[in-house]
Amino acid sequence: MDRLRFGSLFRQVSDEIKQQNEEYDQLQKLNVARSKKIKELLQKKSEKFDAEFEERQKEINIIHKK
Repeated sequence: MDRLRFGSLFRQVSDEIKQQNEEYDQLQKLNVARSKKIKELLQKKSEKFDAEFEERQKEINIIHKK
């Protein structure tokens, strides 16, 4: 009887661990995707900022040349 109960408990725990591992893997995939998206957005913002900065720098240089 104890062996059957132990076997049943062991399977339950094993199944729960398996489910938690799958959930963890899914969360990891979401985090990776989120990180990539954030990196892309930051890159775009950085490029936009750099372009605006260069444009303003050109305007300042034109003003100073006059």
